[in-house]
Amino acid sequence: MDENKPIIEKVILPKFLHKYAIERGQKTSSEVGFYIVGLIRGKIAYCYDLIEFDYYEQGPTYVETNFAKDFRLRAGLPIGLEILGNMHKHPGRMLGYSNTDKETFSKYARDTHNRNVFIIYVLSPDELVAYNAVDDKVHKIESEVRNLNREERLKTYHFTIPINFQLCGPKDSKFQDLRFNFISNAAHEVGKCLSRPILLYGYQEIPDKELLMNIDEIEVIPFVPIDIKLGQNFNIAYRFFLPANAKIEDLYERITKDFKISPTLELFLGDKELDKKIKLLEMVGKILNLKEKEFEEKIGKIESVEQLKNSLNSLRRDLEEISIHTRSIRNIDDEFEKIHNTIKDIEKRLKKLEGKDDKKDSDATLDKFMRYG
Repeated sequence: MDENKPIIEKVILPKFLHKYAIERGQKTSSEVGFYIVGLIRGKIAYCYDLIEFDYYEQGPTYVETNFAKDFRLRAGLPIGLEILGNMHKHPGRMLGYSNTDKETFSKYARDTHNRNVFIIYVLSPDELVAYNAVDDKVHKIESEVRNLNREERLKTYHFTIPINFQLCGPKDSKFQDLRFNFISNAAHEVGKCLSRPILLYGYQEIPDKELLMNIDEIEVIPFVPIDIKLGQNFNIAYRFFLPANAKIEDLYERITKDFKISPTLELFLGDKELDKKIKLLEMVGKILNLKEKEFEEKIGKIESVEQLKNSLNSLRRDLEEISIHTRSIRNIDDEFEKIHNTIKDIEKRLKKLEGKDDKKDSDATLDKFMRYG
């Protein structure tokens, strides 16, 4: 980079901001200073606001800002704007920068990669001069105090972004641990969602080359985060990021590529199998799971878990009754067998004593016992 040439060639200060700086300077003999809030287009810096220093030190020839306010202001700036540098009043007619100013300019140059603007002004006569610092070289640049053209005026676009997070930790975690974990990782999580968003205006996607003159409210559809329980610990849902126009079939394809998944598994929301054509946008904030389809079809015939429990208990009672009945019948058969054997034994003894074959009589006796016993 050639430090002999300025990065910024011109600064434009709106009349109402110039008037404000003059009025503030007239109210005190001390120096006053302001942060210049604006943006750079090409080689022109546009000033859109002046925020007065929260002075750490202030005197007729010296002013120093409070670092804490500097930090808070930078953190609170809308996207697209930045602190370009500062504007401050010099006493008398001293328009040139001082050695202290040069040190400040050079520090800004290092911190902003030479994208900076500084304005020094005096009250009598009403004059100002602008500078751009490149490394350790300070360049005087052109300055204009005028009203901004319509296309130069600032416009604010409000983005609405639906994003949710999931964060895991031990059940006995303290809130301060949870907060630290969230703060440390939230930016990275948002970055994953917003890597390639869809931008909508009036529910219509905005073409890449659309002029934004008449647009203010923009809805951002980020990469869709879908949470799925697919491991062995069903307290953990793993997150997949897919384009906003993706469908369940795209998610299933991604899962089968990234994980070793059985082809018999299907995606479910609760007990309902998901149609492959459902848009993933409908699943944001919900927990999906993978289940065996055939098993789910069988279970699906029973309307509720309560009905399943009732059916199971009924079957158990029936089985118990059948078991008791069967056991009772088996005991009767055993008794009949004992009686039959006893009758045979008696008949054998009678045969020996009388020399007769009374088998027919014994069978008749047993048959009679079976009918009446």
